[in-house]
Amino acid sequence: MVLMDLWLSVIILIVGLAILIKGSDFFVESAAFMARHFGVSELIIGLTLVSMGTSLPELGASVYASYNGQGGIAVGNVVGSNIANIALVLGVCLLFKQISVKRKMLKRDGLIMLGVSLLFTLFVFGGVARWEGLILMALFTIYIVILYKQNKDEKETVKLDWSSRPVVKKESSVAKEIAKLVIGCIGVFVGSKLLVDSASDIATQLSISETVIGSTLIAFGTSLPELAVSMTAILKKHVDISIGNIIGSNIFNILWVIGIAALINSLPVDDILVYTNIPIMLLVAAFLLMFMAMGRNLRRWQGGIFVGIYVLFLMMNYW
Repeated sequence: MVLMDLWLSVIILIVGLAILIKGSDFFVESAAFMARHFGVSELIIGLTLVSMGTSLPELGASVYASYNGQGGIAVGNVVGSNIANIALVLGVCLLFKQISVKRKMLKRDGLIMLGVSLLFTLFVFGGVARWEGLILMALFTIYIVILYKQNKDEKETVKLDWSSRPVVKKESSVAKEIAKLVIGCIGVFVGSKLLVDSASDIATQLSISETVIGSTLIAFGTSLPELAVSMTAILKKHVDISIGNIIGSNIFNILWVIGIAALINSLPVDDILVYTNIPIMLLVAAFLLMFMAMGRNLRRWQGGIFVGIYVLFLMMNYW
């Protein structure tokens, strides 16, 4: 009976993840259409919408977990996702092909990613309070404003490759896209509920802490959109999207996802996050900046190091 309950929870988790990712996909496609329809620049869409869109599963899962009083899952999901984005997603992408990086991305977005990661680390001691969540959300708003002001006069545009997702047809109407936007939001909510509830059941049945489940199982699942988009960008030779998606997602996860989750409920943080998972998150972020500073390209051997770190991260959580 216990085994049947466990398998049922696993099936529900998979179904919840599928609904969550599909709902996020609907949301992103519709948001892209609306942004273009109302004249939002392609540059802003590229630098924000791609990374925010692929992080929508993290947002849904962490916000619902916080609302449900499961702070360990909420924080663990973000920390684990940020580790997975660099160590797993970027690591796997680099094993296929080296990635060229721009100095601007290192000096601006890379340093901002490291800075907000360090700020988040300061906040986690004693748990993330509501007022700290407000600070994180305010910083994200400031980051978006700065991003817009620095780039609005530049001629360079960010090319978006939406071939990994269903293409929004030109004849699509605003009403149809609004409907898809609503369906996407519902999908994110329903998928998040199924994912978090089933993961909590699995943690209870296997006597594993919610933090570990959030940092590994849920984080891996919610990082699948980043993996899909980044791998497609690599294969289609749009390498800027790949690295930009990863760095942007990590910034969004800390400032916006944690910010909203903390605003709903203060987020308790346990020892495995403070002394194991968060240091690993900072380590992979520092490694990424160091590798970016070493030359114009991220190389395959660096991808091997990242994947090795992710395997070590899993071992430290389960053994």
